[in-house]
Amino acid sequence: MPGGEGDSQRPIADGVDGLRELHDRELPAAVGEVAEHVRDELAEVRRLAERARRHVDPRVLTALADAARRMPDGVHAFGADVSAVLSSVTGELDALRRPDTGASTTAVPRLVDADAAVTSALAGPHADVAALVARLLADVAHPLDLTRALRDPDLRAGTLAILAELADGRALAGRSLDEYLAARPGRGPLFAPVPGEALTTADGRSRKELFVAAAVRLDPGRAVGADPTPEQRALLDDYVRRLVEQVEPHVRVELGELAAAYPGTTVSTRVKDPNGLVDKVRRMSAGGTNRPAREGYRVGDVLDAVGTRITVAGTAELAALTATVVERYGVGDGGRVLDWENRYTDPKPHNPAYRVVPFILGVRVGGLPYPFELQLTTRRASVAADLEHNTVYKPYVPVSDPERDRVRRMQAEAAALDQDDTRSDAR
Repeated sequence: MPGGEGDSQRPIADGVDGLRELHDRELPAAVGEVAEHVRDELAEVRRLAERARRHVDPRVLTALADAARRMPDGVHAFGADVSAVLSSVTGELDALRRPDTGASTTAVPRLVDADAAVTSALAGPHADVAALVARLLADVAHPLDLTRALRDPDLRAGTLAILAELADGRALAGRSLDEYLAARPGRGPLFAPVPGEALTTADGRSRKELFVAAAVRLDPGRAVGADPTPEQRALLDDYVRRLVEQVEPHVRVELGELAAAYPGTTVSTRVKDPNGLVDKVRRMSAGGTNRPAREGYRVGDVLDAVGTRITVAGTAELAALTATVVERYGVGDGGRVLDWENRYTDPKPHNPAYRVVPFILGVRVGGLPYPFELQLTTRRASVAADLEHNTVYKPYVPVSDPERDRVRRMQAEAAALDQDDTRSDAR
């Protein structure tokens, strides 16, 4: 029927769209909120028990610690079960509205289950990777571009091919990444240094810090620290509401227009919730291994409260898109680029295989300035980064030492293959 689906199909289409929204956004958020609440409540019980340690049987403390480990996992497992049911129902409804256009009577294609596809594609020598990816898929509270791609029939095959390529490890073939890069240095515009004027003013002040200081003065919700009062919580909730309702939609439109010139590109966005922001403020305030404590750290200092990613096919597109971002947003006085890093030329010391070109950009929405992070990455580097993010960097999915090593090797393989691509691009 011209202009859309017929009336008889419309309720089914609405049901499919609603279930997908529930599966992709509302369910993960709800599961994460419940799990966070469980963790907070158990942490409070443990704190009370610790205070009364002299009067509490040590076995009670052990039981509490065990419960603290098990209960959030149970919440996530329940979320995974609900997610699987939603996926199944969505697939069946979607199948009902697909017309049979073949001359013969054939069954309507069913959506391939992501877990089954992963197991089939990575069976044999990569069964360990298949098992790890299955656990990432089950962790619906912490979705990734990787898991979304595996659930998407249009992106699944390409994503599985990348996983298999990284698991094969043929580029490194047992060598370290340092050895490989020394023998095969990168070439081309992707390895151009970041200009100093992109980061600092003429008198040496950080553009990023100047922007943050001005934004915090205008918005009390961003002055919230590591231990917010109830009144500050209300200000924080309002800040996040604006990020969700105003800033993220505005940024998504901007980036969609930016990415339209690059076929096969995907754009993803997310907003940290209030608990996630407070958690980051606490972690940054406390410091950690190789990270000094940052006294006075506030919500406004979290520059990736709105985080976005544009994923392109390869390094040639990545170099071109980087140049487009710089041209579109501008560097220096009057520009919107507040910070710019290049992990191809300047790898992270604690994770030298991580490859991405991240920007911090400024945007004005509703009369207020907001920063947001834009990560530019290749599809291969994105898959590798997501594998590492939820297992090693943030162990939402617990892994064994051999699995951790496997993830690191796969990320190093992605860096080596991207390096090779830049050499081909420069010919």
